[in-house]
Amino acid sequence: MRPWLRVPGDWRRPDERAAYLTYWCDRCAFGMLHPSPTPDEVARAYDLDYYTHDPHWGRPRRRTLEQRVREHLAWRADRRKPTPDALADVLSGPPLRICEIGCGNGLAAGRMRDLGHHLTCVEIDPAARAIARERGLDVHEGTAERLPAALDGRRFDVVVMIHVLEHCVDPVAAMANVARLLEPSGRFVCEVPNNACRALERSGPAWAWFDVPRHLLFFSERSLRGLCGAQRLHVEEVRYTGYYRQIAEPWVDEEQRIHDALYARGSNGFARNSARRAWGLLARTAFAPAARKYDSVMIVARAT
Repeated sequence: MRPWLRVPGDWRRPDERAAYLTYWCDRCAFGMLHPSPTPDEVARAYDLDYYTHDPHWGRPRRRTLEQRVREHLAWRADRRKPTPDALADVLSGPPLRICEIGCGNGLAAGRMRDLGHHLTCVEIDPAARAIARERGLDVHEGTAERLPAALDGRRFDVVVMIHVLEHCVDPVAAMANVARLLEPSGRFVCEVPNNACRALERSGPAWAWFDVPRHLLFFSERSLRGLCGAQRLHVEEVRYTGYYRQIAEPWVDEEQRIHDALYARGSNGFARNSARRAWGLLARTAFAPAARKYDSVMIVARAT
């Protein structure tokens, strides 16, 4: 692996001075934070006002006319229009037994339950876990690498990990657990940030989905396929998601805050974010291939 992006600190912790180094493998299109943090350091990274602690996270914001025009053009250029729940189409049909690992505050799990499915959830963050339980969900303490004892011997029709795998210290152990949880011919649904997209190239460490040190691993479609193949999970479908939100004002504002926090600590290798740069990203990506355009990649794999 070659040295990739240097992050001068955790932008969410203004007083922290530690720097982080990431490395990238061109052959397998995969990156990682090195050295890997200890379990205590991982837990501490979430000991702050993280978005999964907010039961109202995800509600729409008011926009100016200029913002609405830019977002509408991005929406028109989005070949994969967002839906209220991207999992609804993947999980359509009769009720399924679903295990969501890393359910956060239970927003997605609640939607799956509302579709008629039977949910069992795993979450390590106590604040997010409390909110998920307030939604009436069956939530157990644990991680993808260290599953709760309550799941011993249980099997599921579907295992879901949405923006979770990038947080894992040991992705091989996490995927081995996924394989063990699946019924024969069960499905694995996994979505991660797409680190092959042009937005990352433009924003660097200020890209909203980079989020070191909470994100420890950096995937592309190629590396995600490779990880599934190592556990004999056959990838049946690949979906790229998340385009027009990159042009939307909440994303632009977030990247501006990240940029300013990192710039104050010496990160000057990337241009300042602004609404004008959002227009530039729209111009560069409106007709780009999916792997370069969308901020996330979802795979649906089946146990073999």
